Amino acid sequence: CEMTFQAQQLLTKLGFNIGEPDGKMGLRTANAIRLFQLQSGMPVTGEITPELLDQMQMFAEEVIPKVR
Repeated sequence: CEMTFQAQQLLTKLGFNIGEPDGKMGLRTANAIRLFQLQSGMPVTGEITPELLDQMQMFAEEVIPKVR
């Protein structure tokens, strides 16, 4: 699924060890999502939503600022 692959790429950028992004929801991806949700104050569901992707993108941009 495209959202899973996007989430995996963002998790990797944020320093979570989820293995190679492959678009499949494995145990490491689900656990990393839960940990991200916990750390960022979101409800801990382990599910990928558009809101989760937005939140991860925002954090990724803070961690790795865009070159202007």
